[in-house]
Amino acid sequence: MARLRKKPDALKACIIFKRTEKVRAAKRAFREIYHPIGMQSGKLQTAEDVKKKMDEQIQTIEGAAIKAGLSQGCVDRIAIDGQAFAAMVVFLTTYLAILELSIDGL
Repeated sequence: MARLRKKPDALKACIIFKRTEKVRAAKRAFREIYHPIGMQSGKLQTAEDVKKKMDEQIQTIEGAAIKAGLSQGCVDRIAIDGQAFAAMVVFLTTYLAILELSIDGL
């Protein structure tokens, strides 16, 4: 017998929508964060700033997954993706150092 899903009431739908929008915004933020030059300031970003900003976005996504009641496997996958972003920051650190030396040499 097929299980019928209850339709969420308006408040629950609003909460789900807001949580979804937070996650989408966090995912979009990665594009701006992972750029050697800060989009707002126009200055070179430090690797520490990039790591801090990425960690904030990952925590937002992880928190939404937990609040949504996703399985532990899903939450673990988000943590694994966070580790991949940490590796990207290591690369970015090297890239920013080379870029800074190149700019200083001009």
